[in-house]
Amino acid sequence: MSEGPKAMGVCCLPPATNYQGESPGARHRALRLLGAYYDLTLQLKERFGAEDPIDLVMVVLIAIGDLGDVPMDAELLTEKLGASRSTVERRLRGFLDRGLVVKERQGKAALFRLGPGVIDNPQGRWPGGADITAEMVGTLMNLVRDLVNEE
Repeated sequence: MSEGPKAMGVCCLPPATNYQGESPGARHRALRLLGAYYDLTLQLKERFGAEDPIDLVMVVLIAIGDLGDVPMDAELLTEKLGASRSTVERRLRGFLDRGLVVKERQGKAALFRLGPGVIDNPQGRWPGGADITAEMVGTLMNLVRDLVNEE
């Protein structure tokens, strides 16, 4: 006997069924967006060498802060991740050792930024090769264009 979703106690809706009154178009767009989010998450995980989702979120927060010229400090990372400072610093150690993240002191604060060349990486120094932003932006732009043109 197969272990399908019902056998495991999980209920599945057939694709044509509306969930809580949502239109099939809305479900399709949500599915496409979530699929793109998942694909981008896998790309980031591979390119940054993140071991688990918490490490990935931590590196993404550091990248957002750095690219927005507002680097993350240890205190803000602990707040955003809901973790202790020692846990955040332990998780950062591998990224710091590989140069993916750099730590700078500003007064008493420890600020974290992406290492040099992490974003624009023509030599393939980091996992995943060159320029992560061009591929990811292209993926998102294509998805948004496709979703806007659907009806």
